[in-house]
Amino acid sequence: MASKDTFRGTAAGLFLAGALLASIYYLQPETLAFESDLEENQEDGRGISSLEEQGYIILTEDEQSNEQARKEELISENKTLELQIAELKQSIDDHEELDTSESSSESEESEDTYYSILSVEQGMTSKDISNRLVTLNIIESARPFEQELSDKGLENRIQIGEYTLNNKMSIEEIITMITS
Repeated sequence: MASKDTFRGTAAGLFLAGALLASIYYLQPETLAFESDLEENQEDGRGISSLEEQGYIILTEDEQSNEQARKEELISENKTLELQIAELKQSIDDHEELDTSESSSESEESEDTYYSILSVEQGMTSKDISNRLVTLNIIESARPFEQELSDKGLENRIQIGEYTLNNKMSIEEIITMITS
C-alpha cells in the first residue's frame, strides 16, 4: 500500500496543475478562443469570412500600419487643436478685459433693452393692454399709459394686431403704433 505522504504529494501536484491551467484559461480566454476559432475556420475552409461574421476585424499588415499612422496623426492634430483652443480662450479673456473698461456704459444700455411682441386681440381694453405692457417689461407702470390714452381720447381706437415693441420706446410712440 502507498503511504499517506505519496497520496498527499499526488493530490498536491494535481491541485497545483489544475490551478495553473485554470489561471491560464481565465487570464487569457480571448487568445485561446481566437486560436481555437482560427483552427476551426481553417478546417471548415471558411477562414477570414467566418471570423468577420463573428465580429472580428481582419487587417493586412499594411492596413494595420496605415491605421496606426492615422491614429498618431489624429493624436497630433488633437494636441494642436487643444493648443489653439487654449490660445483663443486666452485671447478672448484678454480682449474682454480691454473691452470691459471701454464699453461698460454701452453694454449697460444694450443689456437693458427688452423687445417683445404685443398681441392685441378683439375685446381687449386699454387696461388689459397696459397691464400686458407692464408684464412684457415695456413700460414700468400701467397708470401713465392709461392716462395718456385717456387724455388723447384714443382708448377706443386701438387696432387689433401684433406689434414689436421695446422698453426704450416712449408711451407716445407705443400709443401711435397701436392706434394707427
